[in-house]
Amino acid sequence: MNRRALDRDLNNANEQVNKGVDQLYLILLDVDFFKLYNDNQGHLAGDRVLKHIVATMQTVTDVDIYRYGGEEIAVLCNSHGNDISCAELAEHLRSSIQALAIPHPDSPFGVVTVSAGVAYHSRGKDSDTLIFDADKALYLAKSQGRNCAHLNT
Repeated sequence: MNRRALDRDLNNANEQVNKGVDQLYLILLDVDFFKLYNDNQGHLAGDRVLKHIVATMQTVTDVDIYRYGGEEIAVLCNSHGNDISCAELAEHLRSSIQALAIPHPDSPFGVVTVSAGVAYHSRGKDSDTLIFDADKALYLAKSQGRNCAHLNT
């Protein structure tokens, strides 16, 4: 789904959480060194990688997946009723994408990887703050060497 769908669904989920109905986490994933991949392998190859990543994510989980930005993907996750926590899901998505072993000669990992930031929605937090917190966690994952997931607590 696209960014407009994310905004809509995030606002709806936000209302439910503020009523005390549900729990909500936002996972932001960013393809590591994607600009280098796109520049050196071509935009068509970059588009194929993004499609392959999302298809893989859809086999790993049934939660909602959105294209957030260029190479950023957002996942809305409700941990209530799920067998694994959203932080564990972020790590599982990360490792599943790495396991694809898509060659990335310009990455120190040698394959396409992602970094992930996870943020929890607490009561009273608005959608923009949740996105900000997930983005901050993503930045920390990138600053810790990439190819990892970080939970913003």
